Amino acid sequence: MQRESSHITTDYQTEDALGLEQIARIGAQRMLAIALEAEVDSYIQRFSHLKTREGKQDVVRNGYHNSRKVMTGLGALEVTVPRTRSREVEIERFSSALVPKYMRRSLELDDALPLFYLGGLSNNDFIPCFEKLFGQKPDGMSSSSITRLKKAWQGQMMEWRKRDLSDCRYCYLWVDGIHFNLRLEEGR
Repeated sequence: MQRESSHITTDYQTEDALGLEQIARIGAQRMLAIALEAEVDSYIQRFSHLKTREGKQDVVRNGYHNSRKVMTGLGALEVTVPRTRSREVEIERFSSALVPKYMRRSLELDDALPLFYLGGLSNNDFIPCFEKLFGQKPDGMSSSSITRLKKAWQGQMMEWRKRDLSDCRYCYLWVDGIHFNLRLEEGR
């Protein structure tokens, strides 16, 4: 049994074999496609009063932009944004508020990435990163399960820190530090 909706074809027989994350990703992709269709329909409706000399609708759909991947908390989602065109009147073309023109990562993910670097990697504190992605107290996540996850992440991080680098060649050495230009009383 197959169903096609908003450029997403899904085979329900294979969906049974998918994992929870993949099903959530497919659902998010479907919902995003539906939201984009509603957004472009609303845009066209705003200009429904504009007609061509022949009496036809002036602002019409014009296919889709090339599809692209947008990174989200669920992983990469394939996004195909609809296009519009105006036959006679010069108006601003449709631009999605949900998926702006050059967006490659969700805003929430952009906000979480610095936390992963600053907190998770350097200070070994993954909880703020976790909360940024999944909320303050996500359902089904007790303190003990968060502690277990943190121990697993710390173990993975320790393995990564102790990995063998003898076969690797690096061109750059990045040094980070802070210099305070302070004078002590004795040095005056």
